[in-house]
Amino acid sequence: MREAFNLAKSCFQTLLESHDMEPNESIYANFLQCISRHLKPGKTRDEFAEAVFMEGCKHGFINNAVMERFKLAAPTPAHEILDGHEVIPIDWQRRAKVAY
Repeated sequence: MREAFNLAKSCFQTLLESHDMEPNESIYANFLQCISRHLKPGKTRDEFAEAVFMEGCKHGFINNAVMERFKLAAPTPAHEILDGHEVIPIDWQRRAKVAY
């Protein structure tokens, strides 16, 4: 399982660093799901999930699917970050397609 996660992480990082390709909301949602499935609950998993979510926020690729996967991957950080956000802030979703 660690090997699968490392491969997914490498692909995610390559995509983020690419000048030819651009991530989208599906990439963030899928990588958060990978974090949920391949890392044991705890500090490392929470930190990875939070970093991915915050990167998605920064680039405007947050939709409902990304939010739900973040909550599953890292419930405590998700609660802390999302507390008070009844709806997704416009800046977080400015480039995302709607998904439910």
